[in-house]
Amino acid sequence: MKSTLLTTILLLGFNFYTFSQGETIQEEKYFDIKLAGLNIGEMKATKKQVDTVTYYTLDSKVKFWFFVTINVEHKTQVLYHNDKLIYSKSTSVSNKGNFTSDIVWNKDKYDVNVNSYDYTNKKSINKPITHNVVKLYFNEPKTVKKILLDGFGLITDVTTSKAGLYQVDVLGNKNSFEYKDGKLIQANMYSKFKNYNVVARGYDD
Repeated sequence: MKSTLLTTILLLGFNFYTFSQGETIQEEKYFDIKLAGLNIGEMKATKKQVDTVTYYTLDSKVKFWFFVTINVEHKTQVLYHNDKLIYSKSTSVSNKGNFTSDIVWNKDKYDVNVNSYDYTNKKSINKPITHNVVKLYFNEPKTVKKILLDGFGLITDVTTSKAGLYQVDVLGNKNSFEYKDGKLIQANMYSKFKNYNVVARGYDD
């Protein structure tokens, strides 16, 4: 990293569980990934916080048939400092290839380096980011209008059609997130292969 402060914050975020000072606040949420009603994988969302640093991770594994068997392991790591995004890194490992996405705050802008399936993006983002997709797994976006698509390095719109239901624009397609009592219960996700659902474990629709 070009900034010593940024490097320090990143090290704090990725290793704060080793700190003895300050109280660590941690949340874990578990989801099943479903396609046509069948379980094809699972997802774990984690949030850790120490003082002004918050670290999110999103881990998922899926396996499904789409003319051939598709295996995908995906991980997103996100770091916030004082509610401003500092770093977001997404990695996907699959039998279609390995893909990465990095968004890093550098002085006065975000450096973007996205190399995903059939998509690349290196265009900088010039405004501070306060919300990204991973946050949707922990907080209902009642007042959120713009959000970062971590895997694309793009800022997109968040809209709502009724109480507890939100849509996120993904390159002209829609992901929807449904909440009950402020908690995410299920999401419908767009995919170039097949759309799928992410359902909170223990929720029966």
